[in-house]
Amino acid sequence: MAKIEDEACKIISICHEELSSQGFSDDAISYDVYLNMRYKGTDCALMCTGVRGKSDNSRFGTKFGDFEQTFLHK
Repeated sequence: MAKIEDEACKIISICHEELSSQGFSDDAISYDVYLNMRYKGTDCALMCTGVRGKSDNSRFGTKFGDFEQTFLHK
């Protein structure tokens, strides 16, 4: 998950730079991170957001939230 979190941060940084160069203020820019997750052996992915207040024992918790909670329970 650390690699995914790092990649999301890089993408956010690139997008923020591009939007800022087009004249958008920081207050007008926000981001939502989604992961397309699927069960092994399936070909259909579920778009999952991160649930805030992640569980300490989750394998999919990041600073963007706990993606495992969304995937398994929502």
